Amino acid sequence: MDVRAAAVPMLLLPGAPDADPGRFAGVKPDLPRFPEQHSEAEPLVDLDHPVDVGGLEHQLADAGGSVAHAHVGIRLGGRPHLLCLFGHRFPGNHHLVPKLGYSLSSEEFDAPTLVTLAERAERAGFAFAGISDHFHPWIDAQGESTFVWGVLGAIAASTERLELLTGVTCPTQRIHPAVIAQAAATAAQLMPGRFSLGVGTGENLNEHVTGERWPSTVERQERLAEAIEVIRGLWEGELTSHRGEHYRVENARLYSVPDEPPPLLVAVAGGRSVELAAEHGDGIVGTAPKAESVEQFRREGGAGPAYGQLTVCWAEDEASARKTAHEIWPNSAISGSLTFELPLPAHFEEAAENVREEDVAESVICGPDPERHRAAIQEFIDAGYENVYVHQVGDDQEGFFAFYEREILPHFS
Repeated sequence: MDVRAAAVPMLLLPGAPDADPGRFAGVKPDLPRFPEQHSEAEPLVDLDHPVDVGGLEHQLADAGGSVAHAHVGIRLGGRPHLLCLFGHRFPGNHHLVPKLGYSLSSEEFDAPTLVTLAERAERAGFAFAGISDHFHPWIDAQGESTFVWGVLGAIAASTERLELLTGVTCPTQRIHPAVIAQAAATAAQLMPGRFSLGVGTGENLNEHVTGERWPSTVERQERLAEAIEVIRGLWEGELTSHRGEHYRVENARLYSVPDEPPPLLVAVAGGRSVELAAEHGDGIVGTAPKAESVEQFRREGGAGPAYGQLTVCWAEDEASARKTAHEIWPNSAISGSLTFELPLPAHFEEAAENVREEDVAESVICGPDPERHRAAIQEFIDAGYENVYVHQVGDDQEGFFAFYEREILPHFS
C-alpha cells in the first residue's frame, strides 16, 4: 500500500495490542486533498503488505486549501499505530494556523496557584500549557519550586480541554528514567490525548542535588538518548530489563499505561541536540525562534510538532514591565554554558549582578504594546514553530490574561 499525504510530515506512535483486530477494517483515511500540490507530493510510507486503515480522528483545516491536520490509525505487524499528519506549509503565501499556549512557571508560583493559573489559561482560550520542571528556582526572588508531577495530577482533575507538556523534564540524573516513564504514563492516563512529555539534558542547578557528579555535555546527551530508550521500552507495558552504559532496569513492568503513549518532545538548542531529537523524539521544544533548528529536524527525518517558548512581561506601562522582568527573571540575559553549569540560585544571582535592565528587555518582551507581542509570536511561527507558549514574568498574571484575551489570542485564531 502506498500512503501519500501531499508531503505532510508524519509520525508513527506504537500502541497496545488491539482486542478487536477487525475494528479498523474497510475504513479509509480522510487524507487531505490539495489538487494543485499533488504533482509535488512524494510517498511518505510505502507498505508492501496489507494494512487496516482506520480514521481515529479527522481534522482538516482548509484555509485557502493550504493547511491540513489529520490523525489516522493504521495497523502494522498486528499492533495499531497512530499516524499523525501535522500541518505543513505548502508553496505560496499560506501559513500554519498556530496554537498558542501558556507557560506555568514552577519557579514563581506554588502548587495551588499553578492549578488556578491552568484553569484560567483554559478559560482564556489558550490551547495548551507548558509547565517547568525544577528542583530549584533560578534565583531566590522567584521563590518557588514545586514538584511538577504532583501539580500535573491536580491540573488534570481541574481542566477539561487544556493540553499539557513538561517544558522540560530531565530524565537522566535527579530522577531515574524508569520513574519518569511511570510518571508520564500516569499523566497520560489522567489526560488522554492531551499530555506530552518534554525532555532535555537538564541543568546542574536541579540535577546535582542527589550528590552525583555533573557530566559533560556529550555525556548528558548520551544519557538522554539512553533514557528515552528506557522510557519507550517501559511504555510498551511488558516486563523489561535494560543494561546500558548509564542505566540499569531489572525486571520492571508498567501495569498502568495509556492506550497510546504520549508524544515525547526533545529540547533543542545546538545542532547535536537537534540531531538527537530527530533520531529519538516525536517533536522539539525550543526557546529561541531559530528556523535552522526546525529545518535541520525535518531534514534529518524528524517528524512531529515544534514548540517554542516566548518570555514576556506585560504591565500597564513598559517601565514597570522592564523593572519586574529585571528583578524576577534576570537569568534571561545569562547565556552560554553558565545556564547549564551553575549549581545554585546564589550563583545565578552573582552572574546577574552585571545584567542591566536593558539587557533583560532585549530577551523579554516588556510592556503593553500588542504589536510587539504579536510580532514576537509571529517570529516563532515564521521559523516553523507552530505551537508557541508564552511565559508571563511576575505576579500580574490576571492583567496578562485579560490583555491576551483582548489583543493577542483573537489575532491568531
